[in-house]
Order: sequence, then structure tokens, then C-alpha cells
Amino acid sequence: MYTLEVLIPVYNDLPGLIKTINSIDNIDLSITVVDDGSTDSICLSNFQNFKANIKLINLKVNSGIIKALNTGLDSLIESNPKYIFRIDAGDIFCFEGIQERLNFIINEKVGIIGGGTKFIDEKSAKGFVSNRISNNPSKLFPLVTNYIHSGIIFKYTELRYNPKNKFCEDVFLFKEIEDIYGGKRVKTNYHVNVFQGVSGISTEKRTLQLSSFTESIKRNNEKINILVKTLALIKLYLTRVFLKNKSKEMLLKSILRK
Repeated sequence: MYTLEVLIPVYNDLPGLIKTINSIDNIDLSITVVDDGSTDSICLSNFQNFKANIKLINLKVNSGIIKALNTGLDSLIESNPKYIFRIDAGDIFCFEGIQERLNFIINEKVGIIGGGTKFIDEKSAKGFVSNRISNNPSKLFPLVTNYIHSGIIFKYTELRYNPKNKFCEDVFLFKEIEDIYGGKRVKTNYHVNVFQGVSGISTEKRTLQLSSFTESIKRNNEKINILVKTLALIKLYLTRVFLKNKSKEMLLKSILRK
């Protein structure tokens, strides 16, 4: 039984998936790939040259990332790993970085650990590093995003992504885990490389994401400090205004303090 399971959802991005697995590949890793109804024929033969133990789940139809992630988590009930490491297809990391975060979550005795991330503009190759540390990341949630989903490591439990929190399912799950088991953002030596811009999230989808986040905040009202909630809603409104005028992904990321 593996102590940690890497969970990677993918949709029509076999090249990005291969790139991601290649960056972390190690004989001591177990990886669950959930293909969300891709049309580019993702199959186990694509991974036969890797050292890691790779399992592939093919959803028959495209059902969205929440369904893909929950299907992946449900598939691990029998093997019951202690921790889940999440990374998206196309993002780059290293096995040493995963080990570093695993050591952190074990030593800190919490349910979730977030670490450093480098956001890279695919067009210009420029980027910035987010390495914010906090002993209570969710204290100002949702005004400040508590964790970055790619590169997150969390305790494997019965908790799942909520389908109602579309486009922002990760931040609400991570807050729930932290509320129950505790969590931290720590300074790490290894950063996950997340690519933005050319193939990053579109302005249209970002607008939908912000709208969904707004509705999710209102729906989860009882779990959020009133003042922080109000400030968060104002921030989301201003961000949407910004999107209508300037579609600059990297600047938006810095504003969101991701």
C-alpha cells in the first residue's frame, strides 16, 4: 500500500499529461489518472515506459473536473492511501518536491499543506513565485485564496468536492479539510510550475468562475465571517470589472494573491 496517491484529472491533453508524469516519475509513486471523457484516446499503453505505478480511469463522457476528481478519490477507498497529492495535466514538478510536501504534512500533523508555486506565462516565459506562508490559511477566506490546488497535499478522508461549488470546488474542500484537521501553507524549496496564458483559462471561463465563487460564498454563508465575506464579494466584483477591460492572466493572478 502506498502512503501517498498522486491524483491527476485530464481532458484532451495527452501531451500535457505525459509532460507532467515525466516530471515526477519515480518507482515509489502511485498515480491515478482520471480521463474525463477525452476524445484523444488516452490509454494505459501511453504510460508503459514510466516507472510509477499508474492507474487509469476512463469516464465514458465528459462530466467535468468535479466528477473526475471525486471518481478518482472514490476509486482509492480500498487501497486507502494516507495522503493525496493533486496536480493538473500540463503542470511541472519533481519527485523531490512531492517528498518535501509529504514530510511537511507528516511532521506538522495537519490535514492539508500548501507550498510554493511558480506561475509562468507561456507566451513570454515570464512568471512570478507565490510562496506565501501561513499557520491558518483560511482565516481570511474567501478574501484571500487559502491554497493553490495544483501541488496541494491533503489527508485522504471521506470528504469530497461539492458539485454545487462549480469552478471553485477546490478552495471550499480545502477550507473544510483545514477546519476539521488543521492546515498550513509552508515555505518550500521546490515549486510547482503552473503555465498560464496561451493555453490557460479563458477570460470567459474566468468570469464564470468568479460568478460561481460569488454564489458559493453566499450559499456557504454560515461558515464565513460576515466582514471577510463582504470584502471578498467587493473584491470579486472589482475583479470582474477588471476582466472586462484587461485580460492579463498574470496580473490577475497577482491581484488574487494566488
